[in-house]
Amino acid sequence: MSFTVVILSANPVNAVACVRSVLENEPDLPPERVIVVDDGAREEAEPLLPPVRWIRGARPFVFARNANLGIHAADGDVILLNDDARLVTPGGFTALSRQVRRQERPGICSAAIRGMVGNLRQLAQGGGDPGTAPRIEPVTLAFVCVYLSRAVYAALGPLDERFAGYGFDDNDYCARALTAGLELTTWDGCIVEHGVLPSTFRSREGWRTLSRENEERYVEKWRALAREQAGRGERPFDIAYVARNRLELTRETLGTLWRNTNWTLVRELTIYDLGSADGTDAWLEAEAAHVPVPTRFVRATGGSAEDVARKVDASDGAVTLAIVDGDTMVPPGWLRQRLDPLDRRPDLALPAFQLDRLPYEPWASLADSYVERGWQPVRPRYAPDDTVWRWRWPELTPTRAPARPRFLGAMRIKNEARWLAEVLERALDLCSQVYVLEDHSTDETPGICRSFGDRVVLFSSPFEGLDEARDKNYLLDKVIAARPDWVLWIDGDEVLERSGPEQLRVAADRAGSEIASYRLRIAYLWDDCRQVRVDGLWGRFSRASFFRLQGQPLADLRFRTTTAGGNLHCGNIPQGLIGDMGRLEVRLKHYGYLERADRQAKYAWYNQRDPDNEGEDRYRHLAEIPGARHAPGPPLYIPWVEEPAVHDA
Repeated sequence: MSFTVVILSANPVNAVACVRSVLENEPDLPPERVIVVDDGAREEAEPLLPPVRWIRGARPFVFARNANLGIHAADGDVILLNDDARLVTPGGFTALSRQVRRQERPGICSAAIRGMVGNLRQLAQGGGDPGTAPRIEPVTLAFVCVYLSRAVYAALGPLDERFAGYGFDDNDYCARALTAGLELTTWDGCIVEHGVLPSTFRSREGWRTLSRENEERYVEKWRALAREQAGRGERPFDIAYVARNRLELTRETLGTLWRNTNWTLVRELTIYDLGSADGTDAWLEAEAAHVPVPTRFVRATGGSAEDVARKVDASDGAVTLAIVDGDTMVPPGWLRQRLDPLDRRPDLALPAFQLDRLPYEPWASLADSYVERGWQPVRPRYAPDDTVWRWRWPELTPTRAPARPRFLGAMRIKNEARWLAEVLERALDLCSQVYVLEDHSTDETPGICRSFGDRVVLFSSPFEGLDEARDKNYLLDKVIAARPDWVLWIDGDEVLERSGPEQLRVAADRAGSEIASYRLRIAYLWDDCRQVRVDGLWGRFSRASFFRLQGQPLADLRFRTTTAGGNLHCGNIPQGLIGDMGRLEVRLKHYGYLERADRQAKYAWYNQRDPDNEGEDRYRHLAEIPGARHAPGPPLYIPWVEEPAVHDA
């Protein structure tokens, strides 16, 4: 064997379980190649174990000091293992040793962790396949189980024993490794379990105080080194972090910046607060003390990240200024990507993303509240099945967590079975779901809706009699409860053209806070499914059918009553929306007037329920009466032609 396992232990129960897991999974490992640095476990544990090597730990307990004692007592490479961890991979340490020796760049390699670990990137991925390549860790490793070759230990020297008790000794050692040009990795071919046995180090009295003190030592040490190394031109980056208000979001993004930045590449961090009124400024000023590089906190008044970039003096050609906005989540290794853009290994080529665009809670609701307070504009949310945030929250997927819908369809319908399947299919090319208020149909309309499963949510009307505004407000309340960003509200005889979904996505992304709704063209099929009528009203009619709920005063949105009978013609978007109305060339293929018998029946129906409506010219255009104000004739037709959908092109 070319390695020795060094275990630091004060808990006899942990020591026995840990040592047994090693020897059971490494049957060819001689017990004397397991060194237990004792801090109170030996008396009870030794009689229960094979003859492993015991050496006395120094008092009071200092993790770095006892680790150094164990490493010095070993010959060859060392696997440094916490006593509250257990090896679960048969032959895992032998395989880990072989893997480390094969690596092109030397460094520190962690076994993958099943259970709990401070750095979530060390959690095991997969079932321990020895064929997997090591994953690069761009910042730091928690020393639960790490492989230290003798060459690496000789190059870096012992762990810094100025770190009292436990904590930040591993951060420091990893920073030293990165400064020396060594690689940090995690290998999934060897898995240890951590978090089942009680923690030996975190259960000690006063460990939180010691941890805070160690953090102060770590910051002080590395700030001094940063100044020294910057003087030699060894720190290629300055970072400016810019925030204003949005405290909850700022806490997450700055914390992520702290965790995911290789600070050994950074000369200085400047934190700018642009006039917060919610306590963000005070929190940022306090957090500035925890960064391991020289850090300035600057209170500014107004402006943006771009304004900061123009003001900051970055004239030193040897230093690159990296500006991080307060809503940006920077991925692990983000500075390394900037330093070497051609290094596109998957564990380094991770995307940054804007936290306020996340469609999952709590971030979606927080973003809405920030818009309401005027702290940020409306920004388009990511699609729920996007992957840009998976490196931070892999569990946030549509199958595992409820997401805020980007687009939701809505329609109030009755007896639309002839074309309803096509209507729903095309709407669902855009919308995650369609909400349908079904108004006492006597045909197969309800069954068609149910055939789409949970993609179509069916509400049976609880009302009697005709009141279009009442019905639409009932459905609107259901829609608002789902909190979609945008709503496509169409009739049950209107089919979105094939290219429509992509055009609406683009329009929504470009709308910002200025556009609240869009008008869509209505293309009336007439006498033949292959042609549309285009004379008079039939060729110029459009209706507002696509509107933004995100950032709107939801309590003020209502469909208003009209002067028409049954509150007909109350529209397909509610009143109370804030923002302009745009117009798109997207068409809705309208089936309702396709056949002459349907047009005549609709003419009679409208005049019965809304008689003498002069604004509608008593609906004479439906009956094709010559000289009708809205379509005097003669009829003109053009072929119905559709562009293919993007995915069909």
